Amino acid sequence: MRNVEKFTIKTTDNEDLAARYFPGSDNKLIIIAPAVGIPQGYYKHIAHHFSEKGYQIITFDYRGIGGSRQISNPESCSLYNWGLLDLDSVINYAKNTYSGDIYLIGHSIAGQVFPIAKNNIHVKRAYFAASQNLSYSNWQGYHKYLVSIFWKIIIPFFTKVNGPLPGFAYGGNQPLPKNVAKDWRLWGITPEGAIGAIPEGKERYAQIITPTKFAAMTDDHLFAPPKAVETLYHSFGCKEKEYLLLNPKDFNMKEIGHFNFFKKEKHILWEDIDQWFKKS
Repeated sequence: MRNVEKFTIKTTDNEDLAARYFPGSDNKLIIIAPAVGIPQGYYKHIAHHFSEKGYQIITFDYRGIGGSRQISNPESCSLYNWGLLDLDSVINYAKNTYSGDIYLIGHSIAGQVFPIAKNNIHVKRAYFAASQNLSYSNWQGYHKYLVSIFWKIIIPFFTKVNGPLPGFAYGGNQPLPKNVAKDWRLWGITPEGAIGAIPEGKERYAQIITPTKFAAMTDDHLFAPPKAVETLYHSFGCKEKEYLLLNPKDFNMKEIGHFNFFKKEKHILWEDIDQWFKKS
């Protein structure tokens, strides 16, 4: 297992993002963009996996999360700025620091903030696992009821009373900055999701040129049901894109869900990422 280097990436608004570099033997680099409230350490197994395959890897924490929790302007912690300022700055750092092709693996919210990052044109290929359009219309039955309660009651209550959204309120292990939670809610209650909630949303998503693959899980009912992933997939304007529906039974697995895709024992699922990146 290769040595990991901890460092910081300076954003365009002068904040420091905690990041880690996993060395690789080839002239190609993967950025791993996290889900909401998930620190970069969660992705260490997939980072080591691709590092051993030769890729150089950068993982990072969005502002307000994990090692990037302490920032000078807490009010700037929002989903929108995770794309506009954070992911954009990470891509820019990779472009200016390393030679060779840049790829991206994104989890959940990463697929929604990717179009906001102006530097996304420098990513040669992207692969999003359980990245979804957050509109409540993409959920069904009991889970749609739960999601509606989360958007309309739980987030407003805690952000008004407490400020940050406690980890237990959304199933995480650390609080979410207030403005992150508010954006999350806005993107959920807006009929078109982030596309309808952010400035020039439709144009930003339609202008994506990076070949992109979306993987949905049949057993991810609460966080990213297949319909929500497919909706996001259709909103991307890239000419080359694919949608993949993963059923745990096809891999003799009990479950994949929203988070297990990145666990070490699920490494067989990662071969599809490698094949996608090798297409060009």
